[in-house]
Amino acid sequence: EYEIATYLNEVGKNEISEDAADTIRSMYKIIGELESLGDSGEAIGRILKRKNVHGKTFDKPLLDRLNKIMDLVQKGY
Repeated sequence: EYEIATYLNEVGKNEISEDAADTIRSMYKIIGELESLGDSGEAIGRILKRKNVHGKTFDKPLLDRLNKIMDLVQKGY
């Protein structure tokens, strides 16, 4: 995220069109969202690791909810 933002800052210092400036602003939002997704993935990984280390399992209702979420993610919602 940092490296991409640094690059976009450098590009933005040049004389660019309004369309290019809009694209750069959109890219900032995208890299922020991707960073957030990465952080969430890491947190989920830590939770699953703790679950496994402690020999815990998910009950059926929770698994059903997780599967519903996964189906939505795969569909792109």
